[in-house]
Amino acid sequence: MTAYSFDAPPRVFDTKDEVEISTGINVPPCGWYYNELKHFAQCIREGKPTPHVTREQLLTVMEIIEEVSKWT
Repeated sequence: MTAYSFDAPPRVFDTKDEVEISTGINVPPCGWYYNELKHFAQCIREGKPTPHVTREQLLTVMEIIEEVSKWT
């Protein structure tokens, strides 16, 4: 995958991963989402906070999900 920027040369990212999951859409078949879910599930099992998402970010997402769920 290549990321293009206006003020820097293109950056090429290696999308090969130990887990490849076909998405059926225009994203590479990599295990990025799998690895994210695996990380968060491990945090829950171990009762440890993740260093990747703040409590405030999580609460904001939960508020958005609650609002969206009212629409259905």
